[in-house]
Amino acid sequence: MNSIDNLLKDPFIGQFRINVVTTKGKKGLEDISNEEQLNLLLEFFDQFSRKIKEISNPYKGTDKFKPFTFEELFGEVKEKNVLIDEESKSLEAELLKHKWYVLNGFNGTSEEKKLIEFIRNKIGNLEEKYDEVYLFRNEEVYKIYDFKEGRGFEPDFLLFLKGEKQSLYYQIFIEPKGSQFVDKEGDFKESKEGWKDDFLENITIKYMDDEMLKVESKEYKLIGLPLYNHEKEREFSEAFDNLIQDSPK
Repeated sequence: MNSIDNLLKDPFIGQFRINVVTTKGKKGLEDISNEEQLNLLLEFFDQFSRKIKEISNPYKGTDKFKPFTFEELFGEVKEKNVLIDEESKSLEAELLKHKWYVLNGFNGTSEEKKLIEFIRNKIGNLEEKYDEVYLFRNEEVYKIYDFKEGRGFEPDFLLFLKGEKQSLYYQIFIEPKGSQFVDKEGDFKESKEGWKDDFLENITIKYMDDEMLKVESKEYKLIGLPLYNHEKEREFSEAFDNLIQDSPK
């Protein structure tokens, strides 16, 4: 559409019919006041504009990732005021004992706590496979944008793995989602969070093997795991276990 004039042409709304239901005494538009006709059109265009917004795609995301140092992303202190429950305090005290958890605190939703417990149980296997293992919590520090529409997404966690080869690294994006976000099939594909699941999958497809991110003499495999949900943990666990089974040192 090159201009607003195109909107009234046949391919758009030039031939669009508006059915009006009224009383028996009104036989045609001449029996409906100008004010009523205006209100009908305003209501039509209101619904029309809402539908256009649903199907429009004003932005397009790039499929390129840019490298940043950890210092650039996590170097500044970020303060947040939160209420920490007893369960979070207990989990935080446990996490701070481990080198792989690199933050100095923890507070999260029930789904995030389940995810942390899942990763904690898998860390031993990862440490056998990789030289270095670190888990970063993304407290609104960095944002990535999906390839299709450029929608912003802040994955809650970044798992950083260093292989035996000095030049090979793995960066895994992880996002937990509660059951309130699942679709009627109990999955995420048809839910409003489904695009994030697709985006994470597309990251893996694109940057796991053929188009690894290269920075100086280092290569980075970028991996997006399926959205984590405790009630459907098996799918996530299978993808996670592939990091151990299929990624050579």
